[in-house]
Amino acid sequence: MPYNQNHLTFHYSAIDWAAPHKLKYQYKLMGLDEKWSPVTENTAADYRNIPYGTFTFIVRAIGESQIWGEPFEYTFTILPPWWQTCGFRVLLAFTFVSVLYLLYRSRTAALRARQKQLEKTVEDRTLELKLEKELVEEKTQRNYR
Repeated sequence: MPYNQNHLTFHYSAIDWAAPHKLKYQYKLMGLDEKWSPVTENTAADYRNIPYGTFTFIVRAIGESQIWGEPFEYTFTILPPWWQTCGFRVLLAFTFVSVLYLLYRSRTAALRARQKQLEKTVEDRTLELKLEKELVEEKTQRNYR
């Protein structure tokens, strides 16, 4: 059952041909109830906001003979919400790692581009300085002649 259908009412009955009006019941939901319910004549058990998981509803009846009958068991599972499933957690972890990897790649690419830009600037400045040095040396040599 989906997680949002966790309000359940169990209807049950038993047969006692000798005294059907003297039937009494006890029930419990394994995984949620620790003890049997009080003995009652009601033929319905209502559970609200059952957490996700696997449960077994057990009901037993007692009649005029004062001997408990064989319990009836019904097992069912309430599924967790999609955001609490293992698959979603794996997807979330994969997305997180992917984002970190993309940030790393982006930062590395930006640093490489900046490094190339700085190398180009250094080359340009070095060339300018060489040209200025040659001009200064030429002027100096002309002045000494």
